[in-house]
Amino acid sequence: MKSLRNIFVSTDGKNLSENMYGTFKTVVNEDFSYIFKNRENKTTDIFWGVDDQATSLSSGQTISGLIKNANFYQFDGDHYFFLKISHKIENILTEKK
Repeated sequence: MKSLRNIFVSTDGKNLSENMYGTFKTVVNEDFSYIFKNRENKTTDIFWGVDDQATSLSSGQTISGLIKNANFYQFDGDHYFFLKISHKIENILTEKK
């Protein structure tokens, strides 16, 4: 049974106990749209990996659309794209100062 579970479980959840995986799924599936839409603090830049399998590109685009005045930047790469292109992100943020 456990090997069948591992076929369908995300990479982030493979090493979690059954109880912790249940909590993980609840958190991941929670809808935070109202928080993004009603955000009062200034959020101007959202960075996302095009090939992100943990949080889809469309999720990033949706979040960006909900936050007032947000700029959405997509980069080649997965969930950890920023590790390879931190200099590009730094340049974007520095140019805005």
